[in-house]
Amino acid sequence: MLLSEGDIAILSKYAAIVGDSLVEIGAGWGSSAAVMLANMPKTARLTSIDSFIPDSVRGWRSSAHDCHVRARRVLNDAGMENAIARWEIVEVSSRDFPPGTDGSIDMIFIDGDHDYDSVRADFEDFWPQMRYGGLILLHNSRRPENAPDDDVFANGWSGPSQLARELLKNTDVELIDEGGSTTVWRKRCLRARVLTTTRPFEGAFKTLQTNAINNWIALGMSGHACVESETDRQIVDGLGLAATILKSDEMVKIDGAKSKPLFSVPITRAIEQPYRPDVALLYTNSDTLFTPEINDAINAVSHVGRFLLVGRRTDLIVKRPIDFTKKNWPIGLKRRAERNGKLHTPGAVNWFAYRPHDLFGEIPPFVVGYTSYDNWMIWRGIDRGAMVVDVTEAVLTVDQTHGGQSGTIFNTPRAKENRRMAGRHIYTIEHAPYRMTKDFEICLK
Repeated sequence: MLLSEGDIAILSKYAAIVGDSLVEIGAGWGSSAAVMLANMPKTARLTSIDSFIPDSVRGWRSSAHDCHVRARRVLNDAGMENAIARWEIVEVSSRDFPPGTDGSIDMIFIDGDHDYDSVRADFEDFWPQMRYGGLILLHNSRRPENAPDDDVFANGWSGPSQLARELLKNTDVELIDEGGSTTVWRKRCLRARVLTTTRPFEGAFKTLQTNAINNWIALGMSGHACVESETDRQIVDGLGLAATILKSDEMVKIDGAKSKPLFSVPITRAIEQPYRPDVALLYTNSDTLFTPEINDAINAVSHVGRFLLVGRRTDLIVKRPIDFTKKNWPIGLKRRAERNGKLHTPGAVNWFAYRPHDLFGEIPPFVVGYTSYDNWMIWRGIDRGAMVVDVTEAVLTVDQTHGGQSGTIFNTPRAKENRRMAGRHIYTIEHAPYRMTKDFEICLK
């Protein structure tokens, strides 16, 4: 169907930040395809599905030839003629399109037959093919403010509008935006899975790491910890987190003395597991605390195919166990951080959340705790085309300080070796091209 200015704006906005697979149901005269092709990432592909029979509500009809010609003309006029190569028109009914359940579709624009039963069938048939966090754009499903009564494109047609009203009661999706006559829905949700490497549960670190694991469990996170001994494995397992013991080839002797784990171990082990489209991985130091906003931040980018979230930490002295079973623990942690905490410099990266699980590719043999490996990861995310977002404003993360010798470690031979392997790619959080506001909006810095 034809697009209003509001429809074009909303379609452009989300096509530009979505992943690699876009689908539209109802290609019509090619206007929506041209908008998406002009704005979507260069790695993305668009599949348009249309049988090109008359719409059952209005009787409008186009053809595959007219659709292609019109879209190509628009792109040529915009100097984007090469974009047409990333478009495929499948001339079948959406109900005859081969079904799938692989969660591979990042965004779908539903604009086919506007009869309620047809719109509902399109939504239900393609639902299993949508990845978690994927976007469903439902055309002609709302009436914009101040739309004239005789504007048939703006009134919100009965079929799509009825489905939109029903979706408001559906807990599997959430309405995230509106524009023109289009509503934008996101398939819930991404769940965070923690990856970490612990220190021995001795002295102060026993308290701090126990606090951190209890914090992650309170936030509904699952996870996996790499530990150094059977005693530590039993402690972590008892706290509710999965744990495995580090192997000898996953450790490196530091300056001929005690062995330290390779930074890449938990990330590599995660890659070895089956890919889960509903999971975002959260690599973190073993003593880092989060507030519930971390889950909101992850879901704010769940429609993005490749992302990397980072944020500056607040250093806070913690000497005692924290009770995360209390309902008001987030308030208490925030107040304590505001009163006694200190925001760290952007050079130190305690954690990062990302997707997909193989985002980083091969990682140099950095050693945990000896600088620069975290900075290299920011560069790597940008280099591999991820949306790298600084969430400091949206999410409080707390580093439980323990009086470590970071200054001493920084000048050791192993730290120098880490820096050598990182080379020129020592990026800080300030290098993140995007930031997230307190309202979880993403914008360029």
